[in-house]
Amino acid sequence: MTSIRPADPLRGELLRRIRAGADAPISDAEFNTLALAVFGHQYEQNVAYRAYCERRGASPESVRQWTEIPAVPTAAFKAAPLVCGDPAQAR
Repeated sequence: MTSIRPADPLRGELLRRIRAGADAPISDAEFNTLALAVFGHQYEQNVAYRAYCERRGASPESVRQWTEIPAVPTAAFKAAPLVCGDPAQAR
């Protein structure tokens, strides 16, 4: 029996949006919903990112708009494994 991981529906929706292309319309509300779902997944699955967010007082319960999602500085990608899942499986 194959189990479905919580990220699978999110992954599917992201892939569908990417395949639709940059010219495919997406409303502000749809974008916000999708961005908040990605944030929630990253917050739950990435310990380093969650700690970063907590230091800034941000959590999936407190963030309401995508503009409130903490962005990490580019240097952070060299300092910590900012990936959800197995880094060896990243493409």
